[in-house]
Amino acid sequence: MSLPKTPLLAAALLLATAATTQAGVTAAGRNAEGQSAVPADVASANVVAVSAGKRHSVALLADGSVRAWGQESNDKIAVPSGLRAIAIDAGAYHTLAVTTDGQVTGWGFNGSGILNIPSSLTDGSSRAIAVAAGDYHSLALKADGTVVGWGSNAGGRAVPPFGLAGVVGIAAGGAHSLAVKNDGSVVAWGVNNYGQCDVPAGLSGVVEVAAGLSHSVALKSDGSVVSWGRGTEGQAAGISGAIAIDAGDYHTVAVTVSGTVVSAGDNGSGQRNLPTGAGVSAASAGGQHTLVVTGDGPVITAQPQTQTVLPGSNVTLTVAANNADSYQWYFNNAAIDGATSATLDLAGVSHANAGSYSVSVSGTGGSTWSQDALVIVRALQRIAPPEILANGNVRVTFGDSLGAALAYGAQTRFTVQASHDLETWFETGLDLSWNNGAV
Repeated sequence: MSLPKTPLLAAALLLATAATTQAGVTAAGRNAEGQSAVPADVASANVVAVSAGKRHSVALLADGSVRAWGQESNDKIAVPSGLRAIAIDAGAYHTLAVTTDGQVTGWGFNGSGILNIPSSLTDGSSRAIAVAAGDYHSLALKADGTVVGWGSNAGGRAVPPFGLAGVVGIAAGGAHSLAVKNDGSVVAWGVNNYGQCDVPAGLSGVVEVAAGLSHSVALKSDGSVVSWGRGTEGQAAGISGAIAIDAGDYHTVAVTVSGTVVSAGDNGSGQRNLPTGAGVSAASAGGQHTLVVTGDGPVITAQPQTQTVLPGSNVTLTVAANNADSYQWYFNNAAIDGATSATLDLAGVSHANAGSYSVSVSGTGGSTWSQDALVIVRALQRIAPPEILANGNVRVTFGDSLGAALAYGAQTRFTVQASHDLETWFETGLDLSWNNGAV
């Protein structure tokens, strides 16, 4: 996903650069606020993903914990206590994360309401699978393929186009937004002063998008990269053979299928002075710095994907990696007995199978962790006959149509509507209660 960004500072004499490697995480570029100084607590951890903001950095570890470093003002690196996440994105002034139960949280500066997360993404009524943090706006991709935006909507940057659906990836730039749909097409909205929202005609086969300050990037299924928008610093230069991309203020980075990192664009702060060897598993471009995850383990070329299914469905999760000798799948961070191939098959899923899945891929040089994928099981509900209570009230009980007990707290994930004519419906607004596996 794209990591959004803001303009370079003119005071060049105040800039400091660094290139520090610890525990496979390399940081290059501006370090005046410590954003390129990888902290010690990351050194002994298994890093799954990194995200570079304007002046701060964030890392997602294999156990779902999150670390942040760099500029401390406005609580930019104040990660919520106990957070367990499956996805992160660092913006210019704030960071967003998707928790292991599909909810959205954030921290940092709250200018323009960029941290005023919609209640549907925090109370369990909706599930998110990805987030994107811009300069002054935020986006979340829901499990149903729709996009929610909040924060500043100046220039139309936050509110997605009406009817946008079937989305599988999002990105938030300085003041614009991108979405890639399940048919490989790209949709853009927001400020368009450099043509960053002018999606090239005929663009298709896209699997990932990234948004910089004023430029946009798309990765196609054949590994080619297409850029548009501002390109005066060369940030829109062609890159090929890629499996992942990201866009900073004025530069672009990509991980290649051979496990190397390549870049294009501005290098005024040394943000493109990146490792030259193989073994790169992830990269993120910030305002004036870049983060790279390196190691001697296999390079994952295709991550397992989140799926939303009905009970009884068969689910297949897959991972692809170069130089892999063995695999071990995990469910909610616990190893699954016998799940030791590139494919994990789940037959006839129920609520018990809903959760977070990841895989450790091992080779002669070590192990590489995948990103987490959610399996979301949506069950139809069976409504029991209404009961007339002694006080004249009516009680309606509902539960899983397959007879599985609902988890405690499940009532927060339901919305109940009522009608007096079966045509006009309204939300009851009544409190729901959990009782012995039903609501």
